[in-house]
Amino acid sequence: MPFYAACDYDEPDRESYRGIVLINTETNEIEQRFFSGNFIEDYQTYQKWLYENEPYYYEGESIVNFLDDMNDSQLM
Repeated sequence: MPFYAACDYDEPDRESYRGIVLINTETNEIEQRFFSGNFIEDYQTYQKWLYENEPYYYEGESIVNFLDDMNDSQLM
């Protein structure tokens, strides 16, 4: 079953972060949520899960956008 991976937050408000989610593309339901409250920790857990399970997935731009938002705020 294919998954769509996304970062659940209200752009550009990083404070609204609700985790990284895997959405089943057949049912449009959230199958897995990685949420500890810390994006870096969640991203590492998500990467480990991908490595261990090797699912077919598409990673949405929201994960990259969230990382960019984090980097931009650290530069200021």
